[in-house]
Amino acid sequence: MKAKKPSFGESAKQANSDSISSSFKLSKSLIARAGVVLFALGFIDAGYSGDWSRVGVITRESEELLKFAAFFVIPLCILVTISIPKDDRFS
Repeated sequence: MKAKKPSFGESAKQANSDSISSSFKLSKSLIARAGVVLFALGFIDAGYSGDWSRVGVITRESEELLKFAAFFVIPLCILVTISIPKDDRFS
């Protein structure tokens, strides 16, 4: 078999990058789950690390509020992550 030659104006580099990008696809459900998990981890970091209040981004009172709210937000994020339907096309 012969390899397909790139048409006029199309370089081999462009043809190669098209084949790479078409083989690397993420499902929308995976992206949504990653966003929810990232939000939850950011919430934990802001409430429990102490770095944000030490630097002065948030106050100690805000940090305590985030710690309290984490008891509600984290289970909600877990529930949302579980309830996002799987995208069967990419599994």
